[in-house]
Amino acid sequence: MAKRVWLITYGASCSNITHTICSDCGMEIDECYTLTQRDLKYTLIHLTNKKGLPAVQKMLTKAEQTFGIKPSNIFGYECVAGNDSNLQDHPGMKLMIDSMNRKEDNFEYWILKGDLYSNSRGILHRFIINEEHSKMTKSQLEFHMGKQKREYEEKLRLLSNRLIECEQCNEDLGTQNDELNAQNKELDVENKDLREKYKKARIEISRLETKIRAYEEDSGLYTLDLCQFTILIRLPVPQRMIDVLWNHAIRILVDVPTRHHAPDDLDQHGRGEQDHGYGCDEHGPASARG
Repeated sequence: MAKRVWLITYGASCSNITHTICSDCGMEIDECYTLTQRDLKYTLIHLTNKKGLPAVQKMLTKAEQTFGIKPSNIFGYECVAGNDSNLQDHPGMKLMIDSMNRKEDNFEYWILKGDLYSNSRGILHRFIINEEHSKMTKSQLEFHMGKQKREYEEKLRLLSNRLIECEQCNEDLGTQNDELNAQNKELDVENKDLREKYKKARIEISRLETKIRAYEEDSGLYTLDLCQFTILIRLPVPQRMIDVLWNHAIRILVDVPTRHHAPDDLDQHGRGEQDHGYGCDEHGPASARG
């Protein structure tokens, strides 16, 4: 389809496409805007007469052969894009409008009649942002309001997504809070049980301490004289333990042979007569002093 407005993308190292180059390659234009980026250049032209895509491609072929201008594609777009409803969404077009409003040096233009700001019929005139809205034309206001609308819609979309994320996070935190409350109740029960056990343990310890003090009051210093053996008991132990030691000492002394008989008193079996005088009787030690 024949159009007047075309956007051309080509290498940044190439020469700028100008009205002179277009004229030399068989294409007459009255507006030309060029933006130079690090890797690419974008040139927007307005033809005096409508031309189709084949005519523009033929012009670019001559420009490449004569001036070394090599077209380049970008992701999702061809190297030549005609004027339609989606042209202002082209990355090169967006960059060009932004650079124009910022008045950057990498943006250049040529207009046959008037200039960028005075020619209200120019391609980019309606994209110019004026701080004084009262001085804007209808097309400028429409573009400015449309741009703000898109920006607000994008912000609203981001905020909506953020709200969904926050609601999900809040739900997750609520679940975690319920789990922590349940754990806290379990710990409260366990803590109560431990306190009861501690209380009982303190009571038992107190009872044992009282019993130990009673044992200490009943204990003393005992001496057992068992023939040649004298046992001093200096431990603070109760009387019942003295009786146990006495019985144990009797069992030991019963197995000790006498030392008061001469060798010739041995009987025919080589054993002497055993003396059972141990200085004690069967009822207890000969002397036990406390």
